[in-house]
Amino acid sequence: ITHGKSSHLSDMLGSKAVDYAGPARDLARRGWLAVVVMRRGFGQSDGPMAASVSCATTSFADRFAADADDLQGALAAVSKRPDVDPDRAIAVGVSAGGGAVVALGARNPPNLRGVISISGGLRMPDCPKEDVLVNAYKDFGSVSRVPNLWIYAKNDSFFGPDLVGRM
Repeated sequence: ITHGKSSHLSDMLGSKAVDYAGPARDLARRGWLAVVVMRRGFGQSDGPMAASVSCATTSFADRFAADADDLQGALAAVSKRPDVDPDRAIAVGVSAGGGAVVALGARNPPNLRGVISISGGLRMPDCPKEDVLVNAYKDFGSVSRVPNLWIYAKNDSFFGPDLVGRM
């Protein structure tokens, strides 16, 4: 399970894995070992955000690749645990974390059985980047063979139905 991204630095640094205790416990009750991954630049993770974006950004490739690196590293580490079936993993992400799990899925890791993206994407309130987001998802979709489940609400103020349809 991985988190979204706030537009406020203090919120990003204040994020904690325990914020996802409810969904993690729900998955655990269903027989999954649930792991919450704090990507670089969030909470008490190691180091700064690996790839930032700005209004000058013309591609989200570096950002989503860095997020997928973090998730792939966590997947590799967790797969070594004796209480894990290394051949059956799913990745769940919210908002920017949803984009991160879709990017991970586009790498087609052999043990990743599915991706669940909840209101997934990357939004920059000061400068619209919808076309940049659509292009990133287009690239992911052209190579991904991992099943994806995307969950969005009709009244999602960040990623509305028209944008999601384009993605």
